[in-house]
Amino acid sequence: MKRKAQGGEMIGMLVIIILIIVIIGVYIRFASMPNEGTVSTSVTDLQNDKMFNAMLEATVCEANNLEEVIKKCSKSQDICNQDSCVLMKESLDEMLDSLLGKRLNPELKQTYFFVEIGNKKVYEIGYDKIENDCLNMPNGKYQPKSYEIRPNVAVLTIARCVI
Repeated sequence: MKRKAQGGEMIGMLVIIILIIVIIGVYIRFASMPNEGTVSTSVTDLQNDKMFNAMLEATVCEANNLEEVIKKCSKSQDICNQDSCVLMKESLDEMLDSLLGKRLNPELKQTYFFVEIGNKKVYEIGYDKIENDCLNMPNGKYQPKSYEIRPNVAVLTIARCVI
């Protein structure tokens, strides 16, 4: 009789060990999944990348895209018989208004977009104090995303405050 009792105890112990292993496996599976914030940040990054690419590839004048206009602006050269920096600003105003519209209103404090050539901002629109204000908000997440036009010509940056 003692042997049957010991066999039952062994099976019971084995069931408990298997149950513990399954629980640990489930915990590790869910603990290793990215949280919702990471997923939405990845989606936001992808949207920003697509937006930057679309903007830079857009034809601004004749057969020149915005990227070429910005490169000419960095060298203070004309393009399409116009000042390239003025053309860049006009083109960005038009594109950003159609893409972001009201979100660029400085009073809403949601979005800030700027272009730097060297260390000088040559174009900016939106709420320029977004970083400080966003970091002071409870649950505020400052999310800047930059796109560099190579080789070291210019940097386009869009910054958002996500609450």
